[in-house]
Amino acid sequence: MVTVNTTTASIAASGPTTFCNGGSVNLTASGGGTYLWSTGETIAVISATTSGTYGVTVTNNNCTATASQLVTVNTATASITPLGSTTFCQGSSVTLLANGGGTIFGLTDLQVPP
Repeated sequence: MVTVNTTTASIAASGPTTFCNGGSVNLTASGGGTYLWSTGETIAVISATTSGTYGVTVTNNNCTATASQLVTVNTATASITPLGSTTFCQGSSVTLLANGGGTIFGLTDLQVPP
């Protein structure tokens, strides 16, 4: 009698795999006995916090299978450029230009205490 063992590997994400800096997503491997992630971890569930392709090798009954999941972390940068002198007398103003893309929320009537 010949027995042919097979193993499959899959990764399930707990949420979106594209998110903003500071976020994370849990990746859960399934398919067998032991797990070896590309990060070196050997557990079924890992937390991904940086961009990259996360791979897992599943070993079960001396057979191996692999799966991978791409994670993208979006970073946003913002800057403010004054369009004039930032030193001025009370009652005067300076226009500030916000850069960085995305949604820009404006400040109006910003008061500087005397």
